[in-house]
Amino acid sequence: MGAFYDSIAARLPREAVAKAVGEAYDAALVGPTRQGWTIAAPDGEGRLHDHLAEVAVVLSRQAPVLCTTVHDDDILLLQAYEGGALVATYDSCPGYFGEGPTAPDVSQVDELARVLGIVDTGPVTAVLSADYDLETDRLSDVAPLLGLPPYLVLFGYDYAAEGDLPQGLELDDLQRLGTA
Repeated sequence: MGAFYDSIAARLPREAVAKAVGEAYDAALVGPTRQGWTIAAPDGEGRLHDHLAEVAVVLSRQAPVLCTTVHDDDILLLQAYEGGALVATYDSCPGYFGEGPTAPDVSQVDELARVLGIVDTGPVTAVLSADYDLETDRLSDVAPLLGLPPYLVLFGYDYAAEGDLPQGLELDDLQRLGTA
């Protein structure tokens, strides 16, 4: 069985992210602000972004937001929000659940990169269109190209709540919200 985790990254101070996430979830963990991004891991992983959208819309009225989901290490979903709306989606395997192609959908990568402030999309597109056995590896390769902190990779509520943290992140770095 592969990895299951998801998160919300916002180019906002930790306090702003914690406030929005704390109002929407019974439990969540908020990481430190690094490279200008604060990443929150709400409880409810593996739901393929449905539960992340409401908070992403709220936060994106203030700054760019990227929702990330890794589902069984077979799917990587990236969704960029700006101005209170979803503006770009990347899906590494749109046909995973039986309908559509299984090749990565890179049709919105330029827009996704623009929202995140990335000008040179060539390296990003190369990683997102390449063949990967594990989507965690793809995320590990694309996160620095998107200007995101390394702890985005493998930062999920269930893992972190059990003390299984990404490299460079300690339990003391996390703000616990609700019943976390």
